[in-house]
Amino acid sequence: METNVKYTIAGTFVLVLVAFIVLSILWLSSGFKHQDYSYYSVFMSESVSGLTLHGPVEFNGVEVGTVQKMIINKENPQLVELLLKIKIDTPISQGTTAKLGLHVLSGTAFILLEDKGKDKRPLLAVAGEKYPVIPTIPSILVRLESALTQMTTSIQDVTTSIRNLLNEKNLQSIQLILQSGTKSMHSIEKDTIPSATQTFRDINILTNNLNDLTQELQSNPSVIVRGKATGTAGPGEQ
Repeated sequence: METNVKYTIAGTFVLVLVAFIVLSILWLSSGFKHQDYSYYSVFMSESVSGLTLHGPVEFNGVEVGTVQKMIINKENPQLVELLLKIKIDTPISQGTTAKLGLHVLSGTAFILLEDKGKDKRPLLAVAGEKYPVIPTIPSILVRLESALTQMTTSIQDVTTSIRNLLNEKNLQSIQLILQSGTKSMHSIEKDTIPSATQTFRDINILTNNLNDLTQELQSNPSVIVRGKATGTAGPGEQ
């Protein structure tokens, strides 16, 4: 009887010792891998289709956390309220912004944090908010949609302007202007151009005469006093 009691006590002690060793190993291993997190709120004003609960949060492409909560804001149904769980050593600052990203190959959405380094002050919770709020910027899909909408509107405006310009009344006016221009060109060709040609000829002749006179004065300056010599020599002249 006493022997059985001793075996029972020894077996219990061994089991307790093994359990203690296993728990110690688990505790030590979890302690080495322990990671502290901070929480931040994000209010998205666009659709978060493709984003799932516990979806990834990336900072400049590096995964730093997950999406812990995703609900419709009660005060403003147009906003989607997200709660982000982010590693405490992530450099979230006043210059950090959040936007919706999309993995092209998988088609899954994620939250992308970016920081241009313009304001290094830490982001703190403001009055009325439980967590610090990271401001958002439009995703590339929203910006692309906006650009396409603006381009479509511009094309429509240009089309409308062209239609207004090329209505029947304006087309008739343009035709009259062209006809008037054609008549004016014919008139210029018939009257003005011949007169101008004759004027240029007269100017050319006058220029040649002045050139001859200049050359004669240079060769015989006395002609200014005596005048130009005639063909018949006077008495005493050869």
